[in-house]
Amino acid sequence: MKKILLVVNADDFGYSDERDTGIVECYRNGYISSVSLLVNGVHAEGAVKLAKRYNIASGLHVNLTEGHAIGQGYTTLTRNGCLLGKFGFRKAVKERTLDIAEVRREIQVQIDRYRELTGEIPYHADGHQHIHVIPGVAETFAAVLSENGVKVTRLPKESGVVAEVWATPEQAEFMKEVVIHAESASKVFTTHKLWSCDDFIGLRTMGSNMTIDKVTSCLSEVYDVTECVCSKDQVITCEWMVHPGHVTSGAGGCGEGPDCFSRSHDRQHEMDILSQKTLSDIYRAMNITMSNFRDVFTTIKAV
Repeated sequence: MKKILLVVNADDFGYSDERDTGIVECYRNGYISSVSLLVNGVHAEGAVKLAKRYNIASGLHVNLTEGHAIGQGYTTLTRNGCLLGKFGFRKAVKERTLDIAEVRREIQVQIDRYRELTGEIPYHADGHQHIHVIPGVAETFAAVLSENGVKVTRLPKESGVVAEVWATPEQAEFMKEVVIHAESASKVFTTHKLWSCDDFIGLRTMGSNMTIDKVTSCLSEVYDVTECVCSKDQVITCEWMVHPGHVTSGAGGCGEGPDCFSRSHDRQHEMDILSQKTLSDIYRAMNITMSNFRDVFTTIKAV
């Protein structure tokens, strides 16, 4: 019998109390199956306590772009004490002004901080704002993860993003770039023996763009494509990246305060969609089983 496993992973755990409360509600109600922790998030310690209390499957959300770095003494990774930002970091990579040794050190420091907070090495790790697939960064990211025994990472190789009519030119270009980078990062991750799900969705279903119809369409694309090539005993795996949470109205972020996305209704909107019974009905109709990365990886190895 073919198995269709879906990891619904909530990013940015530790970003704010409101965000984390919403994420925990989603997990306890079965709407998500794992989380990625921002160790430089202002609520990281509280998030870890919540994860332990409710046995939430957690991994590391490596952050090289937003807020304050965990390590100190950087000359190219930060400016005026803060990380370079989503586009500033990418610009520095393209212009080759970024010292990759500083990137390596910060990734290691964040893994060490995760271990300090949780008592274990992260089973999975991905990059905040998809920095981990950028050429020139992916190699270092993969090497550090492999050296630390991390087994699983994200590969945001989502099909169909160029056809999104709702996206602004900047959004469309960013999504297209992420997918192109993911294609090249795939070989890097394989070389370092990092496993990723067969498919990925989430770029097209962020914030107010997440609708039941959109999610159904994205999942159908994954199911239809894989159905054509899979044997009846094969396991089909997909990661769905989500960003649920209540609106951040107080302290939040990674040292610079919460961003516009967190202060908007978009996070709450994702919670509202994830909680709809229609979604669980869709899973049932498609024979999809929700799981976390550890259990999915264990299943794959057992096949």
